[in-house]
Amino acid sequence: MKLTTMVILAALAAGEVHAGEANKGGKVILTAYIWGEENVPFDLRTRSLQTASDIFAEIGVSLKWRHKQPAEGQAQRERALAICIVGKTGGSSQKTLAAARPYEGSAITIFYGAMGWASQHPQLARMVFAHVLVHEIAHNLQRVSQHSKTGMMKERWTSEDFTAMQWKPLSFEPSDIELIHKGLANRTEQMASSTTR
Repeated sequence: MKLTTMVILAALAAGEVHAGEANKGGKVILTAYIWGEENVPFDLRTRSLQTASDIFAEIGVSLKWRHKQPAEGQAQRERALAICIVGKTGGSSQKTLAAARPYEGSAITIFYGAMGWASQHPQLARMVFAHVLVHEIAHNLQRVSQHSKTGMMKERWTSEDFTAMQWKPLSFEPSDIELIHKGLANRTEQMASSTTR
């Protein structure tokens, strides 16, 4: 058995692994720090976070939300996600909803200001916000900046996608699920190797 594998197994047994840690149900546990939540209405935010958790649970990932900004470097050390919600628009377009840094692996910014229409369409807003969270988290877990032809990881959702997501969350393509689990395994291995240095 490789030393890396032994270290990972020892860390899992000790309960010291955050990214990629398996719980009793066999799901991988992923910590996600989230702050700036005051920029999003409470009902929309809580339902969206639950929906995002449910979507990831379907593919064997359990999100553990921490409602605070992590200390400098903490998310990287824990191989956790760091999601900042801002009340303004961002990026090169007023319509940009979020930005992830997949090659860095943890930082995500959600531009809630780009959802100025949300109060007129609360059901759609909850689902769009949840899908944006899931889409950007998946980018960071996959550690690549690529999109799929259909579903959750599609580059631009169409009006048909927005209609569909109000009834049932968009799904991941099998290749996206595979990349997510490979990324989680790499996060766990990196965390284990950093504790042995």
